[in-house]
Amino acid sequence: MATKITIDLGAIDKAIEKAQGNVRSATAIEMAVLALAVDDAVVSATPVDTGRARGNWIPSINTPVEQADPNRLDPGGSLGRQAMQAALASFKAGDTVCLTNNIAYIGRLNDGSSRQAPAGFVDKAVQAARAATRQRRVL
Repeated sequence: MATKITIDLGAIDKAIEKAQGNVRSATAIEMAVLALAVDDAVVSATPVDTGRARGNWIPSINTPVEQADPNRLDPGGSLGRQAMQAALASFKAGDTVCLTNNIAYIGRLNDGSSRQAPAGFVDKAVQAARAATRQRRVL
């Protein structure tokens, strides 16, 4: 008499779906941690006179902000962190986190026009934030 063998692929499929969900969740968490670190680093590195340049680092999900808000002043940088946390509330795996500054003179500041920050401060802040989050994962 022949023996019948049945393989239930449904259980394997469910296990794969669960693993994919876990990867998506872990990815979303890591992206949120990185986004907060980059936001903190870039905002903190931005030179301050009135706080307009710091205040115009505006986070968004999937679509960069296209305008500056000349009335948005944030000399201490706390608005930026609150805005990033609020933006991340709608973030999910596969989304893009954008951090945009459209103040007309942000390029000149990043080119070194202020004695408060070196040229390239934005890239340096992003690199430092990435290194810090990598270090956190190692620990």
